[in-house]
Amino acid sequence: MSDLSDFDASASALGYIYQVRYALLLALRKIGEVDDPDDCFVSIEKLDDVAFEKNGMPHELLQSKYHGKSGNLTDRSADIWKTIRIWAEMISNPSQQYEYAIYTLLTTEQAQPGSLAERLGTGINRDVDQAMITMREICVETSNQTN
Repeated sequence: MSDLSDFDASASALGYIYQVRYALLLALRKIGEVDDPDDCFVSIEKLDDVAFEKNGMPHELLQSKYHGKSGNLTDRSADIWKTIRIWAEMISNPSQQYEYAIYTLLTTEQAQPGSLAERLGTGINRDVDQAMITMREICVETSNQTN
C-alpha cells in the first residue's frame, strides 16, 4: 500500500521551492551587475516562471523544470516543447513586449551531445539552424498538436 494519495503535490512543491531558491540566487548575482538595483525587478510566476525586468521591460524570462530523478532532456521532451510553445505565444502576442528578452530553460535534466537542447544552448555546439531542422522533422513525425 502506498503512503501517497492520488492528490499528492509534493513533486510540484519541490519544483516551486527549487524555482524560488534559484530566483533568489540569480537575483543576488544580478545586484552586482546592474547600475541601480531599484530598476531591476525579479518576479516569480508573473511573466514567466522567473523573470527579470529592467525599467519595467522584460529582460530575462526563465522556465524552470525540476525533476526529482536524474534524466536526459530528449529531442521530444515535453520540457522543451512546452517551453517553446509558451515563449512562441508570448512573442507572437502583439500586446506583449517580450521580443528582445533573453529566454532560458533551466532544468535538472541533462542535455545530451547533439541533442536539440544542446543545439539551442549557449555552448560551443549551439546551432540554431540545425535545431530548427530537427524541430521541423519532429513536427512532421508526431501528431501532438498541443505543442
